[in-house]
Amino acid sequence: MSQDMMGQLQQMLSDPEMAEKLKQALGSFGAAPEQQEQTEDATQKIKQVYEQINSGPDPRVSLLKALKPYMNHTRSAQVDTAVRLLGLTKMSGLFKELQ
Repeated sequence: MSQDMMGQLQQMLSDPEMAEKLKQALGSFGAAPEQQEQTEDATQKIKQVYEQINSGPDPRVSLLKALKPYMNHTRSAQVDTAVRLLGLTKMSGLFKELQ
């Protein structure tokens, strides 16, 4: 996920006004109270996952980024892909824990 998207996601999840707007939008679609509670629970879980992802630097990512300047262009591009995959695997593991 790009930094811009992660920043926007963080801003949306941390803004209580935005969370209220999301609740109102779901309510306007005729969501039942149980569905609204489930949506609130899901929003909280997503926020927890995001906080855990950004809790600190991943040593694997730090190592790859440190080695990147010493690699040729092809391998350097593969490092970027590997960093993104590491982020996705970390996210999927955290979502599993929250279920």
